[in-house]
Amino acid sequence: MDFLKVGIIGASGYTGGELIRLLSNHPKVEIFLLTAERQKGKSIEEVFPGFKGLKLPRLEPLDLSLISERADLYFLALPHKTSMEVAKALIQNGKRVIDLSTDFRLKDVEVYQR
Repeated sequence: MDFLKVGIIGASGYTGGELIRLLSNHPKVEIFLLTAERQKGKSIEEVFPGFKGLKLPRLEPLDLSLISERADLYFLALPHKTSMEVAKALIQNGKRVIDLSTDFRLKDVEVYQR
């Protein structure tokens, strides 16, 4: 494998932006997919001006039926209570997932809310 094809789901938030910053400089990673519901259709530099000049895909809405074949690995940078269903669907399609939300880390929602 020459490079790892990566998708970032929830790319327009703080965590997504940090992932883009880190992964865009990695020699063995190519970002193939960026999703963001509220920012769909925009370029990443419209959301994060500091990324001007990076050749990245435009932000698109999350559609699991269309994205599951576009990357080897998916990072989930979604809001609390959103990642579980997305992760489940991707894993059922044989995809590797790294979830950066609290959905799988905390068993008690009240702990997160404190």
